[in-house]
Amino acid sequence: MNKIDIDTALDDAPVTLHVLTVSFVIALALIVDGFDIVVLGFVAPAVNASFGLGYGGIGAVLTASLIGVAIGGFAGGYLGDLFGRRRMIGVSLLIFGVLTLLSAMATDVFLFALARLLAGFGLGVMTPNAAALLAEILPRRLRRQIMMIAYALSTIGTSLAGLLSREMLPDPGWRAIFLIGGTMPLVIAALVSLWVPESPKFLMGRGRHADAARVLNRLARRMMFSGDVEFTSAEDPAAKRPLRTVFGPEYRTTTLIMAFMVFFTLFAWVAIGNWGTMVISDLGYGIKFAASVMTLYNLAGLVCALATSFVLYKWGSKWIFITFSGVSVLASLGIYSVAGEISEGVIILYVVVSGAVLTALLQASYPVAAEAFPTSSRASGVGFAFGFGRLGAVTSSAVTAAVVKFGGITAFFLQIAIASFFIMVAAVAFRQHLQGKSRSVSDH
Repeated sequence: MNKIDIDTALDDAPVTLHVLTVSFVIALALIVDGFDIVVLGFVAPAVNASFGLGYGGIGAVLTASLIGVAIGGFAGGYLGDLFGRRRMIGVSLLIFGVLTLLSAMATDVFLFALARLLAGFGLGVMTPNAAALLAEILPRRLRRQIMMIAYALSTIGTSLAGLLSREMLPDPGWRAIFLIGGTMPLVIAALVSLWVPESPKFLMGRGRHADAARVLNRLARRMMFSGDVEFTSAEDPAAKRPLRTVFGPEYRTTTLIMAFMVFFTLFAWVAIGNWGTMVISDLGYGIKFAASVMTLYNLAGLVCALATSFVLYKWGSKWIFITFSGVSVLASLGIYSVAGEISEGVIILYVVVSGAVLTALLQASYPVAAEAFPTSSRASGVGFAFGFGRLGAVTSSAVTAAVVKFGGITAFFLQIAIASFFIMVAAVAFRQHLQGKSRSVSDH
């Protein structure tokens, strides 16, 4: 029986149209994530009119959805390490799709909130498994770029939510938007079942070497390995208590610092995304100007994230994280110091810069987290980091509301500076950064 190193096999394999198709299907699933993050915010007035929730009620439903995503991230990573990445991606899309359709049919606020909570759980299951699967089917030379591009494309989902809300409110209404939002993941789940294979490294860890060979042959579109091959790896890819690995002596610090970094990245990113329009409006500018400026937030983030995907390969992640978080600190402190005399140009510049660096930091966190953990616990590690990170999104709205209420509008920018400073501290302390093309892991 031939013995072949599976990492070498993956790295030497050609990047075929089939590999790109698989990556694209996973990117489509991530677009659903981007859609769900913001859709309730867009349709909130219409939902409020239906159920009479008030701002507190809308906030509670939004929080329930985010808590569901966080719990799904924690559980989904662990389940992916036990049962497979492909299977959990498919299951998560089905759960999310069905529950989103039920959200559209909810007859009272309790059923609506429950459906949003469970839909969030389904969505949370998908994220760590998508990261793990991409990391385990892509060759190292293109892994970071394709992963960042796939996650950066999730911003298309946020734009789609805004477009549908603009065109479908007040008629045919918010329920029709949720019907579309629930149908999309069901269609993508079918595409996953047709085109997306299981991770060959996961299959190897289960002793299914012939199946791993078939997946590699399918991805390469040619017969590279026979059925009698035995794959090997420098790491042990078998799932042996993945949570014990993630929180064991070797990876505990990596896990906690990564989670800390994602928490504050999402905290800052969501704070500006959710509160930016109101803050700009309260500074004395019209709501139309504020809304127009905030459209640049996601656009700048998408452009910067795509550009960073290529820089990440050449320079690695450490100095990108430190530099981008430092830029956010300086920009936020700068606008805080002159908050009483902010021109339109300064506002636009701040939104563009913040959107660029914070979105790039968030999207770069996925390949960093995926490569920081071994195959046996990769989904669990990513799941914990981003499950905990979603709690940053949950707390962001409540903390920002308190900060603005008691500290005034200018305190909003100080809050972003503090969160960005914590990102920078975590980036300095992190020891599993991606290195440039000449090295693979950071110095210890």
